[in-house]
Amino acid sequence: MVALIQGTVKVTEDTRDGQNVPLALRGPGELLGEVGVLLDQPRTASVWAVTRCVGHSIPSSTFLSLVERNRLTGALHRFSLNRSLEKEAHLQSLRRDSTEARMARFLAHLAREVGEIRGRSTTIHLGMDRAELGLMLRMSRATAIESLGHLKALELIKCGRKHIEVPDIDTLDLYTTRELRDVI
Repeated sequence: MVALIQGTVKVTEDTRDGQNVPLALRGPGELLGEVGVLLDQPRTASVWAVTRCVGHSIPSSTFLSLVERNRLTGALHRFSLNRSLEKEAHLQSLRRDSTEARMARFLAHLAREVGEIRGRSTTIHLGMDRAELGLMLRMSRATAIESLGHLKALELIKCGRKHIEVPDIDTLDLYTTRELRDVI
């Protein structure tokens, strides 16, 4: 497994038909591959560097020994539960939110999780095109582009090639609530 110290990675699921479906972006402080180590099973996802990364590769036996010796089982369990809650929140958003609110909520989440703070704004290095972004949010490439365009027109985001700038995360978060969308 790998402990990510610096940078951003894209986690993808390898489908039977050979596609790499994007699942998440992860940043510094994340563990990658811990599920396979804990379950003693082969990996279920691939990880791709989005930005320059620094990480430490930890053999499974060393990791398991470290967890046991330092009584980190509870902390690792909480870490895993937080990942499950994050996934559940994403699935709930897919079911209940409009495409635009889904995009705004997801970008605000990414800005907080893997964003690079630059002055007053936050830059998200996506490492994926608009089609992949749409795939993560269960929308077509055209719908993803339309949602991004509307958020851009409202000056909630600025789009670049494989990156998105969020001038104010709290305002983007606020937009995901129905009250603000109805006003704008």
